Amino acid sequence: MNDPKPSGDLGDTLEELGLRYHDLGPREKAPAALVLAGAEGCDPSGQFVLSRLADLLRGAAQGSHDKYRLGQRVILVPAVNEPGAGAAAAEFRTRLAAATAAVRCRIELLPPRAGCRELPQLHLFGAAQEERESAFLFGLPAIVEQPSEAVPEASLSADWGRALGEDFLLLGGEPGKLDLGLGQSLYQGLLRFCVHRGILEGEAPEGDEDPHLFFGADTLILRARCVGLFASHLEVGRWVLSGETLGYLHDPFDGRLLDEIKAPLGGLVSALRLQPMVEEGDRLVRILGRGPRSGQSRSGEEQEPDLLGD
Repeated sequence: MNDPKPSGDLGDTLEELGLRYHDLGPREKAPAALVLAGAEGCDPSGQFVLSRLADLLRGAAQGSHDKYRLGQRVILVPAVNEPGAGAAAAEFRTRLAAATAAVRCRIELLPPRAGCRELPQLHLFGAAQEERESAFLFGLPAIVEQPSEAVPEASLSADWGRALGEDFLLLGGEPGKLDLGLGQSLYQGLLRFCVHRGILEGEAPEGDEDPHLFFGADTLILRARCVGLFASHLEVGRWVLSGETLGYLHDPFDGRLLDEIKAPLGGLVSALRLQPMVEEGDRLVRILGRGPRSGQSRSGEEQEPDLLGD
């Protein structure tokens, strides 16, 4: 069952689209934030994060939580799960985007890229200075800023377009898996944001003391240059140096070393391949770099033009 319906067209639209939602906080106030997950497809980690946040916010609204009080209104949609394709899906997204665009702060959780383990991170597209400053309130380890044309088509941010307000896209963890550790980072990031924004009254959990801002032009993808078994000691969230060995490709039959993958620049590992068997051209590692590269080979590497591209 839904919490009491949001006032105006938003609540009507959510119900007509068959979406379950939480409307928490003072009903007489306009929503201070909208947070949703699942617009790109099934996302158990995003659904778990938002269901936990709903539980905390409900207790804070009712005065039963021992640490927090809810002073502003928040709408949570833990599982959008839109129709798969065709005209029905297009109409669904158009109606949902039009109704939710009226909320001035819109936060979307996307599932990680298929086959990758992703560092908890926040993405901005065509951001204004106000959004850039607000992004640091989440306390996540990485903020990636890209031009507005790079927004993933699967994201509702692509449909919100130039609507007034702020748009934040969060992701982290493994696709189709409930990753408690990385999910906890996203949950605490949302909690920190609510406290720092004055939505929640209470003490914010500790976050990354020095979140780093990266730019899409300095985001690098390393791809397999041959078929093989990918072996790596890396973990997402690790800083690597230029020239550092990131992993190896071995022949799957006789174990011969086929390739050594090295970092063409220093930076933060934001994504790492999960499946060891790779084909030529498959993604292996994504590095968030800190500035332009110079004099480096482009073999097996590319800039990241699209968060959810192949």
